[in-house]
Amino acid sequence: MPSTPTAGPSASDSVSFLDGGGEMAALVRDFDWNGTTLGPPQDWPQSLKTAVGIMLSSKFPMFVAWGPELRFLYNDGYSEVLGGKHPAALGGRFEDIWFEIWPDISPLVDRALAGEATYWRDLPLVMMRKGYEEKTWFTFSYSPLRGDDGAVAGMFCACVETTDTVLAERRRIDEAQRLEQLFDRSPSFMTVLRGPEHIFEMLNQAYLQLVGHRNLIGRPAREALPEVVGQGFFELLDEVYASGKPFTGRSMKIHLQRAPDASPEERLLDFVFQPIADADGRISGVFVEGYDVTERHLAELALRESEERFRLIADSAPVPMWVTRLDRTRSFANRAYVDFLGISYEDAIDFDWRTIVHPDDAARILADSVAGEESLKPFVLEGRYRRGDGQWRWLRSESQPRWGPQGEHIGFIGVAHDITDSKHAEAALREVNETLERRVAERTADLSAALDRLQAEVGERERAEEALRQAQKMEAVGQLTGGIAHDFNNLLTPIMGGLDIIANKVEDPRLKRIADAALESTRRGARLTSQLLAFSRIQRISMAPVAVNDVIGKMGSLLRQTIGGAIRIDTLLDRDVQYAVCDANQLENAILNLAINARDAMPDGGSLSISTSRTSLHDAPDIEAGDFVCISVADSGEGMSPEVAERATEPFFSTKPLGKGTGLGLAQVYGIARQSGGTLRIESGVGIGTRIDLFLPAAEAGAAVAEGDTAAQADLDDHDGGAAIMIVDDDSDVRSFLADSLEGLGHKVRMAEDGEAALETLASWEPDLMLLDYAMPLMHGGEVARKARAFHPALPIIFVTGYAETEQLEAALGPSVDILRKPFSVSGLAAAIDKVLKRKCMRP
Repeated sequence: MPSTPTAGPSASDSVSFLDGGGEMAALVRDFDWNGTTLGPPQDWPQSLKTAVGIMLSSKFPMFVAWGPELRFLYNDGYSEVLGGKHPAALGGRFEDIWFEIWPDISPLVDRALAGEATYWRDLPLVMMRKGYEEKTWFTFSYSPLRGDDGAVAGMFCACVETTDTVLAERRRIDEAQRLEQLFDRSPSFMTVLRGPEHIFEMLNQAYLQLVGHRNLIGRPAREALPEVVGQGFFELLDEVYASGKPFTGRSMKIHLQRAPDASPEERLLDFVFQPIADADGRISGVFVEGYDVTERHLAELALRESEERFRLIADSAPVPMWVTRLDRTRSFANRAYVDFLGISYEDAIDFDWRTIVHPDDAARILADSVAGEESLKPFVLEGRYRRGDGQWRWLRSESQPRWGPQGEHIGFIGVAHDITDSKHAEAALREVNETLERRVAERTADLSAALDRLQAEVGERERAEEALRQAQKMEAVGQLTGGIAHDFNNLLTPIMGGLDIIANKVEDPRLKRIADAALESTRRGARLTSQLLAFSRIQRISMAPVAVNDVIGKMGSLLRQTIGGAIRIDTLLDRDVQYAVCDANQLENAILNLAINARDAMPDGGSLSISTSRTSLHDAPDIEAGDFVCISVADSGEGMSPEVAERATEPFFSTKPLGKGTGLGLAQVYGIARQSGGTLRIESGVGIGTRIDLFLPAAEAGAAVAEGDTAAQADLDDHDGGAAIMIVDDDSDVRSFLADSLEGLGHKVRMAEDGEAALETLASWEPDLMLLDYAMPLMHGGEVARKARAFHPALPIIFVTGYAETEQLEAALGPSVDILRKPFSVSGLAAAIDKVLKRKCMRP
């Protein structure tokens, strides 16, 4: 039988290379290739079939260009590269499909067709695959494809679009460059330290400026900055590197050499040490960033000092003061303002002053206020206002516009004066004038006698006006000096106490002498404040019979040292002069003031005479009739005109150049004389010199009755400790001194900075004793004491004060009040406490 011929490959077998190739395999199979130079797929060369089969089965973007026209075949992955050119690109000519990039890739195509494979990474190409020009980047290879005869018949390409990667890398580089620029231009100093030795890896200009532009890169921190060793900063870096926990420093002091061969300079730094972790979470370095805040710190200190100085000065003023904003709300009010309203400081800031204007004055004052503010000029208001205690008081307020740094209006500053007494005096004067007119009308028959009486009454009125004017001025000075003395006593208290503790504890003889000398200086300061308080009449001075001639005689050396050798000093002391009622210290101060004034009036030298005599005054208008000791201080100096002499005793009036006098000298001497029950007279003429007569009431010899510190000095070794004591004082330094002293004496202490805080503590705790400041903001010591005894009726209280007069405390709490006056020593404090605690133990 004839054999059956072997069948050749079927049509389906000849296109099996198109099976399993995804969407593109189906498109290739269904494409009409007869219209191209390739012909039907079953007739393609085996090498083309193999290449196409490999391409279609790959997920990687690939294409094949075959034949003299480089007909295009591609897989599913490459269809995404074609974008809008797919599926029309299938079977097309390579040059037609990528016409926009053909000038760029045709040389590479030629090399592939010549048998040379090429590879390109991130080649930039501008394509039109989405209907517009688009810059792209590709990594690809062009490989030659050979036909069955071994000749190059086409090319093969495997590619990947790297556009996103290239753009991301460029963004990363740009961002890194921007970060590097920001790092270098940052106003804060920054550096990166690597490894446990903290080697400088990166730093900016601000850091270089901080450390003096040294060569730091690649050097360990301890080697690069040797002056910082021992200051604790490298130890902090070690701790941050070891623990991985950041550290933040605020206003930390560091000494840095900021210029070659210069000494280390102290700076204040705000900074952070931030650990740097690698990909595995291990600490590989420390990032340092911060600011040199030295100048800011100094500026803040200066600002706080300025604000505190303004507040202290304003609160010491005896008249209400305030500062307003553009919306008429207040940004500041002083103590006198708050006291007038009788409310808290917080309430006073937001208080509507229109609610306390007298109904008869309200419309006028409101209209004048609005008009004054609109004028942007200083303006004055006068009217009646209801004080916190319900009394109507006449006030004269003066408002001045405030201007900002650019000249813009930012509000007003104002001050008010209580003119109630002046208004009453005006009313009294009007009544006197009306009475005088009525008398003149009634007694026209006796014109001469009526005129004499009129002149007498006018003289009385002028003397009354002068007395009232002088009293008001001295009262203003008294309030100011009293406030200053109160603050100075608060400052002296912890100083005196601290020095007292040091003097008692130190064993070194030299240090003990220094401490004793400093302690004596604080005692002199205390005596000075006592004199200020005496002058202000806030504290009683020691009035006693004083041997006037003895006091003047003992001042000889002091006067010669003070006046100088160019002026001759003569003393003429009357032996009949014995004693005068005054304070000995105040008398010395008065004579010294008068001598200094005389010296200043004789710049080229001259003579100064101090004499005493005894006289009687019976018709003096400002003192009671009686016997007086007259102390006369005369000079041969320039003298004063009648106008100057008339104002010489006015507070703050001075003819001396700025900085050469306060204008308080003669006013103080006058105040001393008036407080003693005497007076002062001035005789002077331009070019003939000046004589000041100081009249003091004559007296017989006797013992002085001085008001001093009620707390006797005690031996600290005999002091009994162990008491529970409450300290209430608004001055933090005084609180700290009292607490340290009492704890050193064995007592248990709790502290409060104001009355409200003290009452909160006393609501749940009963101490054995309370030390209570009298002059405090918001709530004075008398109020605190009354409310404290609502909790604990038998609570012993010692008032610690550098200001309040004894009569004020007695009026508030009764005559049995215990007072410890500032400043005081630790032994004085211990004695006062022992006295009160022992009295408490003796009660049934």
